[in-house]
This record gives sequence, C-alpha cells and structure tokens, in this order.
Amino acid sequence: MDEAALDERLRALAHPVRRRLVVDCLDAPRTAGYLVARAELAPASVSEHLKVLRKTGLLVLDRDGRFRRYRTDPAVVRATSHALAALVEAEAAAEAAHGGEREPSAQEEPEPPQEEPEPPGGRVGRPASGC
Repeated sequence: MDEAALDERLRALAHPVRRRLVVDCLDAPRTAGYLVARAELAPASVSEHLKVLRKTGLLVLDRDGRFRRYRTDPAVVRATSHALAALVEAEAAAEAAHGGEREPSAQEEPEPPQEEPEPPGGRVGRPASGC
C-alpha cells in the first residue's frame, strides 16, 4: 500500500465515530438507519462519515433491493494494519541502526531554538523603547 493510501485510511480512522462504524459493520452488514441509531448523530453526519469510510475502502456499500447495507472490508482493515505495523517496524529498525537516536523524517520540522525566559520586570540594561 502506498503512503498516501495509508495516510488517507489512518485519517479516516482517526475519528471515533468512524472507528465505531467500522466495528459495527464488522460482524454483519448494517443499514444506514441502524448505524444512525447506534451513533446517536444526525443522519447527515453519519452519512458523511460513511462516505469517508467508503472512499477509503474500509466500508463497502451493498444494495439489496431498496435496502443499502454497509459492511467492513476485513481485507482492507488487515492491509491497513499490516502497513502501519511495517512502518513502525521500519522506524524502530532505523532508530536501532542509529544507536537509539531517531532521525527526523522529511515531514518533521526541526524545533526552533528556545530563548531564555525574560526575568521578572523585563530585561536589565536595555533602554526602554522610545528613549
């Protein structure tokens, strides 16, 4: 799985309502009405969460006559889990190879240098502005 797909799936799973929807649809396909009742949210909100999960492939929409049922795709959940585990293992291996020090990734910004805290009453020996 490419990094962009993993990022998209992890963002989808970052929301607690979406995680709950994935779990609710794991053991059996569920109707939207059932999921709305379980989530205790407005139907439009649940619909938006379902849309995000469908887009990432975590949920699949099956149409059965006039019913729409959502089910979790266990293969996609497993692939996401394995990709995340591989990422963590690779990071741990890189850290071990560098003597326990982790190299910053390209996405991490270096921390700015910290300034010394200003003493109470302001800086000493510096004229006030406007003098």
